[in-house]
Amino acid sequence: MAALLAALLLLASACARRSSRNAGRLPAGDTVWLRDGSGEAGNGAETGMTRAGFASVFLPAATLTHTGGVWTAAAADRPPEPFRKLPVTLVLSVLREAPNPLADPAGAAALADALWIAAKPALQDAAAYGRVRGVHLDVPFAASAASAWAKAVEGFRARLPRSMLLTWTVPFTPADAEKEAFQKIIAATDGAVAVVFGEGAASDPAIADRLGAPWLAGYSLSARGRSTPAGKAERALPESVFARLTDDPGVEFSHDLSLKDDGASSFLLTPHQPVTAGGVRFAPGERVVFRQPSVSDFVYRFGADLAGRRSVKGRVVIVSGRAEADRIFTLAALNDVLLGRPLNADLRVTLEPGRGGVAVTAENPTPNASVVSRTSNWVEVDLPSGGISDVRAGGFDRFEVFGPDGQPVTLGRATRVRFFETLVGPGEKIEPARIVLRKPPPRDCCAHRIHVISSAGPEVAREGS
Repeated sequence: MAALLAALLLLASACARRSSRNAGRLPAGDTVWLRDGSGEAGNGAETGMTRAGFASVFLPAATLTHTGGVWTAAAADRPPEPFRKLPVTLVLSVLREAPNPLADPAGAAALADALWIAAKPALQDAAAYGRVRGVHLDVPFAASAASAWAKAVEGFRARLPRSMLLTWTVPFTPADAEKEAFQKIIAATDGAVAVVFGEGAASDPAIADRLGAPWLAGYSLSARGRSTPAGKAERALPESVFARLTDDPGVEFSHDLSLKDDGASSFLLTPHQPVTAGGVRFAPGERVVFRQPSVSDFVYRFGADLAGRRSVKGRVVIVSGRAEADRIFTLAALNDVLLGRPLNADLRVTLEPGRGGVAVTAENPTPNASVVSRTSNWVEVDLPSGGISDVRAGGFDRFEVFGPDGQPVTLGRATRVRFFETLVGPGEKIEPARIVLRKPPPRDCCAHRIHVISSAGPEVAREGS
């Protein structure tokens, strides 16, 4: 580590003169990177970002792939309407599953051409995004390809209008062997994004600050999954699929204890019947693994990582999903973090006694999610007179029954019913459950309790009647 730090100090010194012409171009401020774009019309999300103090937004412009020696680009959807307040940076991404196209000596020029061809339509239609001020290159490359990537960046920079900012994602911590290549990349760009937390984290804040370039600290908050259908290649899954799978009674849920990472939790979901979630179809027995960053760790790191960093210009929060309904960690929750509000999930319960029993409805009125747990999030209803003949879980994931002393009993002896929800999603409305009784419930029915552990750690427990 000492040798690495020494190499980086040399790199910073060598880069100082070369990067001086662009060191002041990257504006200071925090940014939201909408990795999947914006699919919500109206300026409500933008207004919320502005109120929380965000200074700009990253939006996808195109995704490039390299197959059979040929580059192709798929344009991203334009936002329903342009951003009117926040300046926009257009993102060009290369799929990380793509083979290394920079191994070929001619690969750098071909990649520079491909990036420019992908960028031109978005730049020509910049008004559809809003006030476009720059381009970000989110391109994975290996250490062995650093020199080739530097040439590709220089080739792209030469075609980009000088008024446009150019930034790039740092995909690994550089060592002494990449010193010269990184000097060239830094000289050709206006700043870097170093992801320091969550999926794709490849940088340490202290080391990133020694790169000799203005940089933004990246925080990826999305849950990411993968599965391997029988006879097919492994596929990546968005967090919207995760939220829907936790709600399906035909899916077995467990913690994946093979992951040893204090900054994230891992979950294993196994369908026992054909299941479709978020437009993705899963076969019985298919192994689905999701990894979710720790929100409590993010809240701490978001405030602590930048202390004492001299070259950092701000933070980039990377979120997935084109709309709030696709996210577990929402933009509204992110605003709460910036504004210093607690990230407490909740459950507001409505009981509707009738001749046949009691309907139980619950809703989370907050933009915050709970932790993912089979046992921690629940609504419990008291029926002191007993007489329960059946329980229908409705939109809850499962239920258990207890006696007056809180011990598990058979249904016929039960006086309490506890409904569990593995994941209480932001703004989620749970379909009514029903407790079927052999005789009408009393007029003063029924006392109930709720217990929810929020994604950032706080516990919410309350009694009602």
